[in-house]
Amino acid sequence: MKQLNRWKDNFGDEYTDRNVVDWRTRISIFERIMDGLKINSVLEVGCNRGHNLLAIHDIIGDKKIYGIEPNRYARSLAQRDGLDVIDGEVCDIPFKNGYFDLVFTYGVLIHVPEHLLPCALNELYRVSRPYILLAEYFSKEDELIHYRGYNDMLWKRNYPEWFLSQTFPTHVDLIRSGFEKEERITWWVFKK
Repeated sequence: MKQLNRWKDNFGDEYTDRNVVDWRTRISIFERIMDGLKINSVLEVGCNRGHNLLAIHDIIGDKKIYGIEPNRYARSLAQRDGLDVIDGEVCDIPFKNGYFDLVFTYGVLIHVPEHLLPCALNELYRVSRPYILLAEYFSKEDELIHYRGYNDMLWKRNYPEWFLSQTFPTHVDLIRSGFEKEERITWWVFKK
């Protein structure tokens, strides 16, 4: 996919350099998201520098916390901070079925073209045990957004509708959701 190739190249490197956040600001977001959920293992798909993984580590401590990231430069920065981040992409997650208590994306599905979205959602389901978190830009209708000179790199969508419309081996319920005003991102937690 051409979008993925851009993320692996200079486009992704430049994003990584722009995407510098104090990871501590994400702690309260993940505390709300994970409140009361029993989570001993986590995978972030498309973790970039690892801000979210650092926040989650602060909350749950030394559990199994992993990230996959297609951009080599971003992976190297996350690994430099001591995170377990390996090469991977949303349509080919290199872990076995049901390996993680929580699998999530945070601003990743917005960059997946429509024809690959079912593959991505099925992979997130496949490697999760009970919980899947999607944190993305929401729109009731699919909306293409011009992004950094491209018209094929960012979409706002009704992600919970897309997710729940997939055919999974077991039933999935939306158990909580929220909106992070500062990040302008909506999140949804699903449970198998």
